[in-house]
Amino acid sequence: LGFPLILAVFMGLITSFSLVFIGIQSLLKPSRNLISALTSGVLSFQDNDFSVQIHNEFKGELGQLVNAYNALAKTMKKERMSLFQRELLLDTIMQSTPVSIVLTNENEQVVYSNLVAQKLFNVKGKLEGLTFTNIVNHLDDELKSSCLNKQSGLITLNKDDKKQTYYLSCQHFQMNMRQHTLYLFKDLTTEISRQEINLWKNCLLYTSDAADDLLCVD
Repeated sequence: LGFPLILAVFMGLITSFSLVFIGIQSLLKPSRNLISALTSGVLSFQDNDFSVQIHNEFKGELGQLVNAYNALAKTMKKERMSLFQRELLLDTIMQSTPVSIVLTNENEQVVYSNLVAQKLFNVKGKLEGLTFTNIVNHLDDELKSSCLNKQSGLITLNKDDKKQTYYLSCQHFQMNMRQHTLYLFKDLTTEISRQEINLWKNCLLYTSDAADDLLCVD
């Protein structure tokens, strides 16, 4: 009878341990689900997705943790929306300006441009992703040379016996710990022509006044 009793006690211990293990597993399951949900939510932050919210059915410290995560997600979503609106407004202004804008990275790839720049470089579609040293081949030699040498200043072109004047600005700066170059092309032809006309008007007016003074003296 000794062996059957030992076997019964052994089987009872196994059953008890199994029930305890199942009970612990059932108790830990909500915590594991919470950890999995928090991991998924944090990983979504890397994709700029802050819409993941966790249903809080916990009490104590776990409940506080869920509330903290949900509050953080809401704050980051609000900040992201505000940043997106500012970026949209800035892009609208950049696309509307008459100045041609081209931004390149350290590899001379275009990372930003506006519509006026597409017309200047005579490229259909966006310039983003193209190599700057390639697209400058669409420009006149004087403007192309200044771009490649990154020389700021006034550049005068002769097209079909007509002068066209640009002001080129090349600025270097660090963004996200990487070197970038900003090119600004301003067409000054109209402004210079207007100034020349005003200059001639002033000269004619001065000449006329001088002639009147001479006539009065005589």
